[in-house]
Amino acid sequence: MIQEGTPPSEILGLTFTNKASLEMKERVALWTNQNVLICTFHSLGLVILRESIPSLGLSRAGFTIYDEDDLDKLLKECLAAAGRASAKADIKNYRKLVSLRLKIA
Repeated sequence: MIQEGTPPSEILGLTFTNKASLEMKERVALWTNQNVLICTFHSLGLVILRESIPSLGLSRAGFTIYDEDDLDKLLKECLAAAGRASAKADIKNYRKLVSLRLKIA
């Protein structure tokens, strides 16, 4: 694409795994010295979210992405603060509720 005249800033290499992303970066580096954005699907989503935060009237400082372990820890803390036990089954059920709510919103 670069040889055909496409500016590197208009090229996006998108993969699903970090391993594939690294391999693609290495291949592009062998072929050209141009700066091409190559990343995983998830990291691109994160970049878009971070860039969009100010336009939503929110602060970048409080922006965090939770993985499954982070969510489990937060749910346990919330249940403890509410004076409820946090059995593994409870955490699993609350995770489902959080997911359902996020899909509805």
